[in-house]
Amino acid sequence: SLVAHSRAFLFNGFLSTASGDIQRNQAVNTMLTGQTALSSTLWIVETIGQVYCNNQAGIDAWFAALPVDLMHTTEHGLHARSVTGGRFAPSGCTPGGFQNQVNFARDMALRVHEAGGLVLAGSDSPTVLGAAGFSMHDELRALQRAGFSNRDAIAAATSNAGQYLAHVLPGELPVGTIEEGAQANLLLLDRAPSQALDNFASSLEIVMARGNAYPRAVREAWFERIRQEYNITCPPTCSP
Repeated sequence: SLVAHSRAFLFNGFLSTASGDIQRNQAVNTMLTGQTALSSTLWIVETIGQVYCNNQAGIDAWFAALPVDLMHTTEHGLHARSVTGGRFAPSGCTPGGFQNQVNFARDMALRVHEAGGLVLAGSDSPTVLGAAGFSMHDELRALQRAGFSNRDAIAAATSNAGQYLAHVLPGELPVGTIEEGAQANLLLLDRAPSQALDNFASSLEIVMARGNAYPRAVREAWFERIRQEYNITCPPTCSP
């Protein structure tokens, strides 16, 4: 089975941000006993706190980090309306209150990892708070901030995910590993992966999907066509 959010332990009163080590470790042990994996989804928790529980500076920083020029106008408008219209009002969204939930989610993800549990990188994409693909890079950095080593953060998005899929989809070709017989879905970087997390996109030279290689020049041509088709000309903070 799968716990879809590190923050999900707070749902239905299972735990609270005030829960101590004994309660948190009991929850982790229950997961391990039931062979339950955890999809961390830390980035979305951090982003909710930044966008909906922060001041205008937090909202502006979030917009500035989005690849707005690669989003359709309707999607961009949805982002803007979600923020300015207060579409979401998460519980605990008081000054400093949601940070307790961020800290809790980070702590639970790290506890599961250090106890030998299976942690999978998840970004909750697609949502109005992020962009598919790019948000996974954000999730790897969020795992870093939670205390994961670079290597373990990358494993959460590769070999750990492959291990989980092998369990729930037996008989499928292996994913998340580089080995004979595995699916040929690879990312080739210009540096060691553990050194690329701070700016993953700029380090990505070749994307291989189902055995087909797509170098940077080909991908940039796709991006440029998307920019022209979507005709995004307004700045990130333009009106919806």
